Amino acid sequence: MVARLLISLIAIPALVGIVLLGELWFLLLVTVISLLALHEVYRIIGLCGIKAYYLPGFIALLVLLGNAYLDSVPNIAIVTLFIVSTILWNFVSVLILRLRAVHHTTPMNSVNAEFNNAIFTIMGSLYIGWPLSLAISIREESDGIFWILLVMLGTFATDTASFFVGKIMGRHQLAPSISPNKTVEGSLGGVVVGATVILIMLDILNLELNSVPAAVLFSVMFTISAQVGDLLESMLKRKALIKDSGSIIPGHGGVLDRLDSIVLVLLFVYYSRLWVIS
Repeated sequence: MVARLLISLIAIPALVGIVLLGELWFLLLVTVISLLALHEVYRIIGLCGIKAYYLPGFIALLVLLGNAYLDSVPNIAIVTLFIVSTILWNFVSVLILRLRAVHHTTPMNSVNAEFNNAIFTIMGSLYIGWPLSLAISIREESDGIFWILLVMLGTFATDTASFFVGKIMGRHQLAPSISPNKTVEGSLGGVVVGATVILIMLDILNLELNSVPAAVLFSVMFTISAQVGDLLESMLKRKALIKDSGSIIPGHGGVLDRLDSIVLVLLFVYYSRLWVIS
């Protein structure tokens, strides 16, 4: 607990400082975090018996992040190119395996496994690369610095409230088969406290929504997105039979353990602004 607190006291001001600097500093931060997180995702996939293609996955991630910074090509085009490239990569691998299988040197179940490898390579890279590229796109906008601060601090408030309310008042398990330590009371505490903090920040940062009800709904959905993102990563770790995605951050586990809630929040915030708020 002490290590967890000390890391938070150091990391949070440092992250906020880099967000304020923006430009290449923010791009570098997001790139490093994304690469570490994707490595942990592929490690978890590997523990589940599926081999990810690291090289195309990492290349696709870097292309998504760089493209978001340069704002040169629509992300959908990059994603499509990545999917097609990975499928072609997989097709060549499968073709080679099939030729070997004909001569009884490779079992046919290896051929089928190659398809799973390609699918999970794509899913893993998009799981990290898509939301984090949106973080760069948001930060590049005129009021982007405030929205990124909202994402970071709102998610932190939701996670922290869920943890402490769950510890103090938790009685009923929320999803015992996924994360036995999460409780209904903790989840509700995260929604109430997190939404309150988000509403206050919307006002302080002058991030106006269409109406008060819209702001309340936005804040509640924000906290729900954070908690669903947390549960998704817990489900992956449960499948891989591990407690933490890594050990790079003392007291916190891996990078993905700190990033899991933010992933869906970034998607929610970006597309809410694009399709609803704007």
